[in-house]
Amino acid sequence: MGDKFAVNYDLLLMLQREMNKLADEAEEGGASGHFLAVATGGDEGRDRVFGHEELSRQVAFFQFDSAKRTKEGVDGLRKFGNTFGSLAATLIDMDSQLATSASFSVASMGFSEWLGEKEAYESHQRKVDAWNGYLESIGAADYFHDHPEANIDQVCQPPGPDEPDNRPDWCDTHLQNWADDVRGVDGIDDRVPPHPGLPEDAPKPPTDEPPDRVEFSDRRGNAISSSVTYDSDYNIIAEESTVTLANGERYTTLTEYDGPPNIVESSYSLHPAGPGSAPVTAEAPAFDTRDYTVTSTSSDGTVTVEEVSIDDEGAEVPGAGTKTVTVTSVDDDGEEKTEVKEYTRAGPFEDWVEEGEEESGEVRPERVMPMV
Repeated sequence: MGDKFAVNYDLLLMLQREMNKLADEAEEGGASGHFLAVATGGDEGRDRVFGHEELSRQVAFFQFDSAKRTKEGVDGLRKFGNTFGSLAATLIDMDSQLATSASFSVASMGFSEWLGEKEAYESHQRKVDAWNGYLESIGAADYFHDHPEANIDQVCQPPGPDEPDNRPDWCDTHLQNWADDVRGVDGIDDRVPPHPGLPEDAPKPPTDEPPDRVEFSDRRGNAISSSVTYDSDYNIIAEESTVTLANGERYTTLTEYDGPPNIVESSYSLHPAGPGSAPVTAEAPAFDTRDYTVTSTSSDGTVTVEEVSIDDEGAEVPGAGTKTVTVTSVDDDGEEKTEVKEYTRAGPFEDWVEEGEEESGEVRPERVMPMV
C-alpha cells in the first residue's frame, strides 16, 4: 500500500506553521508589537523617541493607516495558513474513517475465513466424537485404538466360501446396525454415524481468536493501524484507527457500539404518479439502531466526542435519533475550552441537522411501518 498516501501531511502542517510564523512577523511590523507600542504611546513619549514633533505625528498617522492594512494581511495569512492545517486534518480524518471502514471489511473477510475454519474443525470434531462413541457402544474401541488405519467395512467384510471367519465379534452388531439403517427400521437411519475420515485429512484447528488488526504504511513513514473488538458472539462492538505521521503526530478515532447489531428492515411508501396518487411500497435498506460513541483525538490534544442515540424499533420513527458533539481543545493561551453542539435526524436515512438550523427541505419518501 506504499502509493496509497498521495498527500504529504507533514508538508501541509509545515505550511500552516510557516504561514502563522509569517503572520507573527508581520504583526511586529505594525499591527502589534514594538512599533505599535511606540506609535501609540502618546505624543510626549513618541516625540522623545523621534526627536521631532512633525516626524512623530507622521509616524502616528502612518501607523494608524498601515495597521488596518497589516491586520487584514495578517488575518489573511493566518486564514491561508489554517487552510493548510484544515486540509491536513480533513484528509487525516478521511483516512482515519477509511481505515476504520477498511478494517471492518478486512477484519470481516478475515473473520469469515477464521469462522469457516473454526466451523469446519468443530464439525469434524463432532464427527470424531460421534464415531468414537459408536465404536465404544459396539465394543470396537480397543480394536481401532490398536489399528487406527483400519477400515471398518474391510474388517467386517464377510469371508469367502472357503475362508475362515476371523472377523471380530462386534462386526455382527455393526453389520446389523448398518442393515437396519438401510431399511430404516423403527424410523431410524443413523445408527451408524458417518466416518470422520483419516486423521491426516482432518481440518487444522484455527487460532484461538479471530483476526482483529490490520496495518498499512507508506514510503514516507506515515502509517494507519486499525483494530476491532468482538463480543462473546463475535459481533464487532468497537473499532479503533490510528493515523501516525512520519513526524510523530498521531490521530486516533475510537467507535464504541452499545451492544451487538440491532438490525431493522423497513419499507417506504412512494407516490410515483405524484402527490395523492396510489402509493407503492418499496423496500428500503436495513439499518442498525445501536447507540454508539465516537471519540477522536488529534495530535494537538483536541478531543471530539460524538454521542449518538438511535431510536429503536417500536419508537414513533425507528432510526431517528439525536447526536451530541463535544469538542474540547486548548487555545494559544493554554486555556481549555469546550464547545457542545446538538443534532437531530428525522429518520434512518435523513441528514443530521444542528439545532437551530433549518432542514434542507429535500423531499423524501413517506415512511411506513417497519417490516420485521
